[in-house]
Amino acid sequence: MAFDFGSTWCSGARVVGPKVRLLKLPGGQDTLPSVVSFGKDGKVMLGSAALKKLATDPGVTIPSPQLTLGRQHNDPEMQPYLASLQVPTQAGDQGEIAFQINGKQVSAVETCAHILNLLRLIAVQATGQEVTWAVLTTPVTFQTQQFDALTEVANMAGLSSFEVIDGASATALAYQDDPDYGGIVGVYDLGGSSFTFSVVDVASADVQVVATASDPAIGGSSIDLALASAAADDFGRQHQIDLRTRALQWKRLVQTAEQAKRQLSSNAETTIAMRGVALAPSGALDLEY
Repeated sequence: MAFDFGSTWCSGARVVGPKVRLLKLPGGQDTLPSVVSFGKDGKVMLGSAALKKLATDPGVTIPSPQLTLGRQHNDPEMQPYLASLQVPTQAGDQGEIAFQINGKQVSAVETCAHILNLLRLIAVQATGQEVTWAVLTTPVTFQTQQFDALTEVANMAGLSSFEVIDGASATALAYQDDPDYGGIVGVYDLGGSSFTFSVVDVASADVQVVATASDPAIGGSSIDLALASAAADDFGRQHQIDLRTRALQWKRLVQTAEQAKRQLSSNAETTIAMRGVALAPSGALDLEY
């Protein structure tokens, strides 16, 4: 069993004979949004359900919590992400990032464990067997503190042991059966939260990452924000309303921009459209960009 524990999307897969099959997640999807939302009644919502709450109740909803694993609250690299949250944050006992949810402190480890446990339970349902061991993918830039935090997450999620493989090596291994594939290759990883380029030696069965460089400020979410900003600028010019100052509408716009970006995978062009995004004396205003 293997889980791609990505900071924007997660997925799971298992080996069935000679083939690898993706786990079907709730709703029949292959991928699970990495979003966690906490209800006042103690109920935890995950995935697509939590993603909807991000637009309506952002004060208790955390997107991409994996970004905070093993990171300190005062880390300069984390400040843009923390500033983007509507959830209050603070330093934990060891200076780590913690969230304030419904008057209680919730750790990054606990938050991430909810996601990984759901993936594990889906694997149990798919196999009909208890799942206590798995392979997890990690960013190639993961440091010791992040591995330590991931170990806590895995244990809390019911995995007594696990192996890790970095994303660059996993990508390289996926092409090993190609007879023309070998030597030194470059792997581009445009993830949801960062962009990484790795040089990987695949000359032998022992795949090795030779060098890597990463920009944590560029990723798929950066494209979402750029598209949303362009749409907000156009709307602002027409109606003199800045949607960035309206938290709920801005969250909705970012999600709509992300959906439009996905449509570009199969369409040459698309439209970012939202109905009733703001009110004016003449009535409700729609956005179309």
